[in-house]
Amino acid sequence: MNRAPIQGVLALADYMAAQRLHLKPRPIFAIIGVVLVLVALAVMFLAPSWGLGTALAVLAGIFFVYLPLKARWTFKQFKALSEPMTLEVREAGLFFKSTNAEGLVPWSHITKWRRSGTLMLLYPASGFFYMVPSSFFSGQAEFSEFANVVEARLGRAT
Repeated sequence: MNRAPIQGVLALADYMAAQRLHLKPRPIFAIIGVVLVLVALAVMFLAPSWGLGTALAVLAGIFFVYLPLKARWTFKQFKALSEPMTLEVREAGLFFKSTNAEGLVPWSHITKWRRSGTLMLLYPASGFFYMVPSSFFSGQAEFSEFANVVEARLGRAT
């Protein structure tokens, strides 16, 4: 991979996509969740219940209203997210630099990673991640090349 610095500015759309990717369950858990919701809907159809209906409405409200609004608010509130960022791939790890901060994240400190077609999340802990969108690269091939470097260092994405 070309070791030239990777540069860009995160957009709200990047942050929203990161939140969706972060919350995306493994396939088996997604299947279990869909089955549970379908069973709950079937039970409601056969024996209507205000409690079950309310629980499903609250669950839908959390996932489709509250979490997206909270993510938008967090992005607007956390000014450092919208500052220009530089990322360098180094032998020792990934070096991040922004207007007010810089630091090396050793490869051994990244416990897992996830990738979609437009975004990569690098996790030093289960609830915290660094975002690297494909828009930071000149094209999809360069983004895939970066993913190959990460996979060679960290193993398969989760």
